[in-house]
Amino acid sequence: MTVEFGVKIKNKIKIKNKIEKIKKLFLFQNKKFDLFLVGGAVRDIVLNSEPDDLDFATNATPQEMIDFNLTSDFKSVIKTGFDFGTVSFLDTEGELFEITTFRSDINQDGRHTKINFKTNIIDDLSRRDITINAMAINCFTLELVDTFNGKNDIKNKVIKSVGNPVQRFNEDFLRMLRVLRFAVRFDFKIEKQTLIALKNPELQSKLMSIISRERFHKEFIKIMKLKNGNNKFADFIILLKEVDLLKHIFPELHSCIGLTQNKFHNEDVFDHTISVIRNLQIDNNPILTMSALLHDIGKTVTKTEINGKVQFIGHELKSADIAENILKCFKFSNSDIKVITTLIKNHMKFKQFGDDMNISKKALRKIIKNKENMSFDLLKELVNADNISHKAEFIMPNQMRILQEKINNEEKLFGTTIKNTSFINGNEIMKAFNVKSGIEVGKIKKKLDELHLEFIELSKEELINILKNNF
Repeated sequence: MTVEFGVKIKNKIKIKNKIEKIKKLFLFQNKKFDLFLVGGAVRDIVLNSEPDDLDFATNATPQEMIDFNLTSDFKSVIKTGFDFGTVSFLDTEGELFEITTFRSDINQDGRHTKINFKTNIIDDLSRRDITINAMAINCFTLELVDTFNGKNDIKNKVIKSVGNPVQRFNEDFLRMLRVLRFAVRFDFKIEKQTLIALKNPELQSKLMSIISRERFHKEFIKIMKLKNGNNKFADFIILLKEVDLLKHIFPELHSCIGLTQNKFHNEDVFDHTISVIRNLQIDNNPILTMSALLHDIGKTVTKTEINGKVQFIGHELKSADIAENILKCFKFSNSDIKVITTLIKNHMKFKQFGDDMNISKKALRKIIKNKENMSFDLLKELVNADNISHKAEFIMPNQMRILQEKINNEEKLFGTTIKNTSFINGNEIMKAFNVKSGIEVGKIKKKLDELHLEFIELSKEELINILKNNF
């Protein structure tokens, strides 16, 4: 075991150098202390991937670490989370090394945790959520400490709670979402008893009542930021459904399960939503992923059947309204909410033009003029994902590409003119049409803007004359 992990670490030069640096600091002290690499870094080494961060654990107390004699590699020590046992050492290159005293959790209420310092690495590992995160590597011997068989669970691709899953979840109910996140991240199966605990109605109720929506939000973002994040988030939503959490976290989306659609679809609204998320071409963009998740959420309240034809008239507007409430609940920023709801409102905007984008010059110029207001680059991605998630005979895989080509050509010819929002002002309108300041000026300007887009080649004076003759 020692040789195996010694080789793994030596092959990862950055990790090896960091361990050597912090090990040297500990050996420099008058008293001998234990030092272990713990948590996700060990898991990643076992998986033979590069860890993002290195976390260390020790039997040294926070005060003992504060009193350490620093080696030449380090310039200061910081009380990062002193009361919780965490101290950081800042090296001469500006990098922080975070070390935490062995500890166990006591007096948990599912959200707040009090800690008790320990002297044994096993006690420290026993408090962790899942076995693949409950391994440690001795920094002096490079021996793997794997009391809870995390390495074997990695080999078998299993997510399993450390000890009793009900007890683990009661210590912090957010662990229920973490289990799902790690399951989709690594494409692992959830162990039977852990899965049963996830479905426990009492635990689910406490998850929803005790855990803040900000913590939910952070979990969502972590999943969407994973490699292949769109597929991972789609897998996560499906897992929520399978463990009966979807109805609590996204009840509006749960209502879409089994909601049949019209002739353009062969999937219900829920499955179509999953397809749209998977068909997004831009990854790691939470705004786009959440837009896909919520783009049809309003179909549950807009479905009608007229002469045997299923319709969802205005569902995009209703979806945007419902999405706004959901996003506010999960503490998305106002700026993100604005973009997401704008994308949802506009995702049906181009359907009428077909796959070959048979659009008039006037309509095309309107799109060009309002591109920024529509977050057009993201809108293209959402619309394309939606277009290729229809029934085979109704997919429109070329529409957005053709639209972009037409926009590029039109902008080359008239881009500056189209985007000019002040080609005529209020004073000019009052003088030309002999009207006073007020609502009439706005009406005339709107008509002139329409003419301007339709007859882009004409001068201001020519447009005024056309409107005068039809005024």
